[in-house]
Amino acid sequence: MVADNRGEHGRAEEDLRRSEQRYRSLVEATSQIVWTATTEGLVETDLPTWRAYTGQTEDEIQGTGWLDALHPDDRKRTATVWENVVATRSVYDIEYRLRGKDGNYRHFAARGVPVLEEDGNIRERIGTCTDITKRKEAEEELRRSEAILAAAQRIAHLGSWEWDIIRDEERWSDEVYRLFGYQPGEHRPNYEAFLNAVHPEDREQVKLAVQAALRDRAPYSLDHRVLLPDGEVRHVHEEGEVVFEGGKPVRMVGTVHDITDRRLAEEQVRQALRLRNEFLSVASHELKTPVTLLKGYSQILTSKARQKGDQEMVKPLEIIDRQVNRMAQLIEDLLDISRIESGKMPFDMAPLDLGAVTEEVIGEVRASYPDFELRTHIPTASVWVRGDKLRLQQVITNLLLNAVKYSGGFREVDLRLCREDGQAVVSVSDRGIGIPVEQQPQVFELYFRGANAPTNNYGGLGLGLYISRGIVERHGGAMRLVSEVGKGSTFSFTLPLLDSESLPAVNDSAEGSGGE
Repeated sequence: MVADNRGEHGRAEEDLRRSEQRYRSLVEATSQIVWTATTEGLVETDLPTWRAYTGQTEDEIQGTGWLDALHPDDRKRTATVWENVVATRSVYDIEYRLRGKDGNYRHFAARGVPVLEEDGNIRERIGTCTDITKRKEAEEELRRSEAILAAAQRIAHLGSWEWDIIRDEERWSDEVYRLFGYQPGEHRPNYEAFLNAVHPEDREQVKLAVQAALRDRAPYSLDHRVLLPDGEVRHVHEEGEVVFEGGKPVRMVGTVHDITDRRLAEEQVRQALRLRNEFLSVASHELKTPVTLLKGYSQILTSKARQKGDQEMVKPLEIIDRQVNRMAQLIEDLLDISRIESGKMPFDMAPLDLGAVTEEVIGEVRASYPDFELRTHIPTASVWVRGDKLRLQQVITNLLLNAVKYSGGFREVDLRLCREDGQAVVSVSDRGIGIPVEQQPQVFELYFRGANAPTNNYGGLGLGLYISRGIVERHGGAMRLVSEVGKGSTFSFTLPLLDSESLPAVNDSAEGSGGE
């Protein structure tokens, strides 16, 4: 019996030793600080892992001396929690900053539980301290990012939302709440709450957009109004996208952007343009009458001076006539601007041979500028398009006159007409001053004048190209520019070619003109 008892006692001691070894190995593997305390919450034994990290001595950690290693701002709170845990026999769970022996503080999560005797009394308390600095830094970075995002959304009046379709729950960013007239987090939103925020007259439109997105698995984008609880109406632009799992829609994510100020600004711009166009139209019509009279009287006086052989009077009268023509053209350009922007420019559309139309313009320009070499490249076969003859001649004239004006010392211009990918292409090239690359996107805008084309050298108000683009686009075509400073520019426009079924019954050989 004695031998047996000794054997059992030896095995128990061996089991205890192994258990302690496993415990120490586990502590080392997890890099945790392990601690123990008495029933009263005092440290009365050595805490090697605590000392190894904090640099405190065994005497310094006894009792509640371990609190001295905590950050000063965390000590009182930690002591209060610890006292409450001891008094209530509860679990210890807290986070605080702990000073290492290098003097730096790191974040730790401390957790401890009571160890009970068989009779239920607390024998001791045991726990661990885990370094959570990286987690806290990640949480802080996340909070910082969320704060930046919230600030950006507030500044931009742009909110984000997510709709859990299965549970019919929505999550709104703070800015969405504000856009819909609520305090952030005021209520728990769902799809019905969202629809209630939409203006009643726009709800059906929004419902259809959402249904189409779910049906077609495509994003939706639309403008609509929202009706705030106080009755204010705001305009928003909304975009949404459906997320599918296993072929089923599970949620939608999207944004809401307050565009009320933009809408008001756009309306103000539209109103200003309407007023400007009305003024241009009225002013141009009012100026037309006196200019027409001046034109008529100058022609009469010029004719009489020539009959009398009074050359001294003919010359200034011809100058007057040219200036009156310039004024008449300017008035017509101002009227065209008004017509283009109001969509009221008249067009007499019919099938026409663009080559023949171009030849007429070339003849007029050659007569006006006999000292310029105007080289043409026009195919002998007719190039049929559908268009307004006078308006297309207006475009070609403008391009040729611009080329003449900006040709510099090179008094030569090339005009080419060709077919390309189902389009008729007319291009006019010069070897003049060219246009800087950074200015080229604005060339076809109203009132554009190149910075390298001073007014005293090159006249004009920057209307011609704007009007030409409007005419070409109304014909279903487009204008292009290729230019290099000091080497000249090539302006071109395209028009859709007529298909064979739409061609008029004419003889191409009779209608053809020019040669390549």
